[in-house]
Amino acid sequence: MSQLIKIGETKGHAGPIYSITRGKSSESIFTCSGDRFVAEWSIPQMEVLPFSVKLKNPAFKVLHDSEQGLLLLGNSIGGIHVIDLKQGKELRLLQAHEKGVFSFLLLREGETGAQQLLSGGGGGRLNLWSYPEMELLRSIPLHPSKIRCIELLDDGNVFIGQSNGMASVLDPIYFNTKAEWKAHEGGVFCLLHHPNKPLIITGGKDGHLRLWHKNTFEEVLAIPAHNFGIYDLQVINKTYLVSASRDKTLALWDLKSMDVLHRVSRPKVNMHTHSINCLFWDEESQVLISAGDDRRIIFWTINENA
Repeated sequence: MSQLIKIGETKGHAGPIYSITRGKSSESIFTCSGDRFVAEWSIPQMEVLPFSVKLKNPAFKVLHDSEQGLLLLGNSIGGIHVIDLKQGKELRLLQAHEKGVFSFLLLREGETGAQQLLSGGGGGRLNLWSYPEMELLRSIPLHPSKIRCIELLDDGNVFIGQSNGMASVLDPIYFNTKAEWKAHEGGVFCLLHHPNKPLIITGGKDGHLRLWHKNTFEEVLAIPAHNFGIYDLQVINKTYLVSASRDKTLALWDLKSMDVLHRVSRPKVNMHTHSINCLFWDEESQVLISAGDDRRIIFWTINENA
């Protein structure tokens, strides 16, 4: 049965790590932390690289757009930092939301090059920006709670999860609400669409994985997956799902059956000692990366012959 195998770890941040994105190269990642630093790390060497950005406030979300050479950081007081990596300087600091910025989604419109950015904040507003100009086009009020995750579904609709447990589906042109429902008790922390089936998978504060039909939005399956909140989900090779939780564990799931294949926890494995907040899958090297409140960045591979 397939298992997650730890292959290494590194440490360098002095505070919790909240978000991971692709780095400047195909072999690196960026992380943002409660220590107010953004750092870059080599995946093959599993060590920090000579790059850092220091902010006045912690960043909760980081997004790297390699096409534009821009790094976007959503901070704890509602600001969005726009950093030009080529010039090595901050272009703008936008006071985007009343509270923290927890989520981004970059929208690209085919070959026309028209681009927009969605940002989700702590006050329940979804902001639509021209991109890369970063001029505010619309501010869309949703439920007055944190917008924790935004995902573009394969049918073009925008799926949103909030900390009050509400899930919403918006059309991608006018951003009118097509559907909304109570998806989890306590909050929807992460979501993604199933790569092989017409399903949406959500993870919540209630520790459940829930599967929803992407057309009717009816619940198909509810799985008590973790003891505490599920903070991130990652699809691997269209075959596996990995869930990361506040209960300090990782779980590997078979996407076809949604059976759990392997659960990684201490003391059997020397892994995270606190909440696991974020995941990143590097397809080229077939390495999974996890990070969380214990400031550790841990590297994993999947052994399919365990």
